[in-house]
Amino acid sequence: MIKLLRRIGLFLIPVILFILVLELSLGSEGVLNSNRKKKNAIKAHQDSVEILFMGSSQSLKGINPKFISAPSFNFANVSQSFYLDFELLKKYASEMPKLKKVFLAVSYHSFFTQLSDSEEAWREDLYTLEYKIPASAKRSFVQQNSYFTIYGLKATLKIITSGFQYDLAKRINKNGYENNKPLLDSSKVNDSVGEKRIEYHHEIMKRKWVNTNISTVEKMIEFLQEKDIKVYLYTTPTTAHYRKFQAKEYSVTNDSITNLLSNKYNIPYFDFENSNIFTWKDFNDTDHTNDLGAEKFSKLLNQVLQNY
Repeated sequence: MIKLLRRIGLFLIPVILFILVLELSLGSEGVLNSNRKKKNAIKAHQDSVEILFMGSSQSLKGINPKFISAPSFNFANVSQSFYLDFELLKKYASEMPKLKKVFLAVSYHSFFTQLSDSEEAWREDLYTLEYKIPASAKRSFVQQNSYFTIYGLKATLKIITSGFQYDLAKRINKNGYENNKPLLDSSKVNDSVGEKRIEYHHEIMKRKWVNTNISTVEKMIEFLQEKDIKVYLYTTPTTAHYRKFQAKEYSVTNDSITNLLSNKYNIPYFDFENSNIFTWKDFNDTDHTNDLGAEKFSKLLNQVLQNY
């Protein structure tokens, strides 16, 4: 029995060492993911940024700070929830001496979802690894500490073959915006795509999260207002192909909550979802703008800002 345990030990030791070395290498500075790029970028800009834009992928791809007149940073990310917005603000707002305005994104699904309660729950683990932000729900030790578990085999092999000098988020620029080249045709902007996108959102939207999210947003607003930072709510543009499949019960509840928050805290709400100045050429699918749409939306938002 002792001999067997020794053999098992001799086998496991190099395996464990390999895993440790691999994880340390995957976590090295040469390997960039979207969260690490944003963390590095905000650190480089924190002394000058006056405006922060929070939100999920619709904001990540929708607002290009290049077209905002005041120094700005896009702090949105894929599936980023209100919980993560708030945790990032708590971590960085006090370190940004010139921060004057924060834009909180409200999308069709925002108040009904929690990232930890979706198939993309693994995304929260990157916030734990990069920002030391705890997940909003219990996660295993491996999930919260393993880059390999997050990246998967295919991406890990690419990283290894690159000598651990690899950018997993090449399209994210120094201002936090994710570049997206315009489509050459309208094949990805139609009713079929819009219906599938809404179906996905409906799968992860649950009313049990509404009160939790309202509470989080209220705390976030109060936190910022106590620091004399102006708060704005906004909704990014979407296409008619996306909006036509929205469920009225969700839309009505969403509008009611947003207007209630706007009135309660005396903060402006800029709703551009139904804006008719955008065409299919401004989108890469039914609810994410491309570079053309982002430029148009950013300039529009910048014009509005002149009055606020």
